[in-house]
This record gives sequence, C-alpha cells and structure tokens, in this order.
Amino acid sequence: MIELFRKLVIGVAATAFSVALGTVASAETKKPGPAIEVSAYQMDELAYKQAAQVYGFMYAQRMTLAAMQKQYPEYAPALKLQELQFDAAYGWPEANAEAIVKTLGESAAQTMIDQYFKPYEENWNRKFSDAEVKAFSSELEERISGKFSTPDIRQNMLWLQYGGRPSSEMVDGKTVQFNSATIPKANGIEVTFRTPASWHKAEGDRPHVVQKWISQNGSGDMAIILIVMTGEDFKGITRDDVEQSYAQDQGKMFVPANASLLASSVVSIDSAPTVLFDTTMALTIAGKELSLRTRTYDIFAADSLISLQCSVTRPSAQKEVAEKRFPRVGELCEKVASTFTIPSQWK
Repeated sequence: MIELFRKLVIGVAATAFSVALGTVASAETKKPGPAIEVSAYQMDELAYKQAAQVYGFMYAQRMTLAAMQKQYPEYAPALKLQELQFDAAYGWPEANAEAIVKTLGESAAQTMIDQYFKPYEENWNRKFSDAEVKAFSSELEERISGKFSTPDIRQNMLWLQYGGRPSSEMVDGKTVQFNSATIPKANGIEVTFRTPASWHKAEGDRPHVVQKWISQNGSGDMAIILIVMTGEDFKGITRDDVEQSYAQDQGKMFVPANASLLASSVVSIDSAPTVLFDTTMALTIAGKELSLRTRTYDIFAADSLISLQCSVTRPSAQKEVAEKRFPRVGELCEKVASTFTIPSQWK
C-alpha cells in the first residue's frame, strides 16, 4: 500500500506543477516600461489593457458626475457621496489604473486621454435631464454593490485593489463560490470552496485538472489549480496510511524529483487526512528560465486524491520576487482551504 501510495502522489504532484507552469508561461514575456511595485503586480500586455480599460471607465464616470453635479447643485452632495463610496469600495481604482498606465511612460495617461477620451467629452458635458441624473445615481448605487453592465470591469478593479495582498480579497468577502459537482473531470467527486472574485476561472486543459484560476483576471503570476484523481488505486487509503507514508521521509515522496521540499505537515481538510507541503522549483519552458513556488494540499477523501495547489511563477531573474510573494500565496491558499468542503465526508 505504501509503495503504491508513493507512485500515486508523485503522479498528481507532477501534473499540478506542469499545469501551473503552462498557465503562466505566456505572462513571462518582458513588456515595454518598468513594472511599478514589481512585488505586487505582474506586468504584461494584458495587464496594461486591463488597467487602461479601468482608467477609461473611471474617466467617463468622473466626467459624467462632474457635469451632473455642476448642472444640478441640489443633487451634488448625494452624487459626491456616492462617488466617494465607490472609490472607497474599490480602492480608488482610477489612481491605481493611472499608476500602471504611467509605467509605459510618464505621458502615457495624458496621451490616452487626448487620443481616446477627449473626442467624447461633448457626451459627458452635454445637458443632462433630471431623469438621467436620477437614473445614473441608481446605476452608480448598483456599481457600488458590485453589479456592472460592462464585462470584466469589476474583476479588473479588484485586482488593481488587491494585487499586493490577495488574501485580503477573501477577508473582505469579495469571493466566488465554486462547486465541482457538475464538472465531468471531477468524476462525480463534489467539493466546494471560495476563490477571489478578481481571479480568472478557466477549464483545466490537462487530464484530471478540474479547474484553474489565474490572478489579475488572467494576467497575473499566481495560480490556483484543482486536480481530482479517482479509481481503484485510491480506495481504502486511511489516515494511518497517510501518516505512515509521511513519516518515512517527512513528505518528500509527495514532491517531483526536480522540486525541492521547503516545509510539510499532515493536517485535516474538512476532517479528511491531508498532506500540506511547500516547494520550490527552477525549470525552463520554451527557452524561458522560470522560478516556481507552490503550496499544495493533497486531500485523501471519497476514495480519491483531491489536490489544491496555489503557486507563484516569475522569470528566474525575478526569483527573489517570487520568494517575496510566496508568503502571500500561502496566506491566500490557507484562506481558500479554510472554505473547502467535501459533502461526502458528512453523509
């Protein structure tokens, strides 16, 4: 049983590592302009586009509100209060977006305004009706509560707000509930947990990968991956089996040969025996040298192996950045794991 156990856990760990690298490799190309607070954000073309989208959205909202407040002084205090509530709810998104746009050059934000926004100023400065002001106020209230008609705006504002502290997004309740019950790759295994609302969810592109999430609405350097493996080989694995296997080498059997184990322990997730381990790895993909740090929960429940992996990947030249961000990944992974439920454990 122990030798079979060793082969099974190494197989799922290798799968998780390869998926994590595949999801972030496209974000490793160096783009023009220095990254601001490189430890807090991953800068690439998609991230710049997302920031520019937020900046344009916020510019239009600000200009519209300014015109309405000027034209209707009686509504100005209420509109100003709503504007402040919006900014506070999303961490002053216009300032965050402008800071990122400016990494392309100090004049980049002004160039954007001149080229793309000023031609539409007459739409924002026109005479608004009383009904339009009231309707816009109602829409702004919806935006404050998290409802937007423009796709991806909320997710992009949230990653601008929480990029440097992803676990805080969980703490503040800005999350999305996930349930594996209807996903074919879960093979009938139901698990539920919460992920940050700003992370981009995508289908797993490899065997056994049920779902993956990428930070910064898909442009970031962090990933969450859920893997489920089922079959006869996983039936009958008990807590004693897990603890005996772990005792042999303190968890080294759970780690691929090309990765280094940093820390490990046996814990419980929703009462199921779980091996928690942190690893580091250096490798090359398509000529790019990368540094990967991960936290993994291998959960043995429902006659299956359920693996929750959280990782951060950076170019090898930014290895220190990956190491600096890893505690934040670990904190986030703990928050996600704390919401993990396995309904079959309680039947």
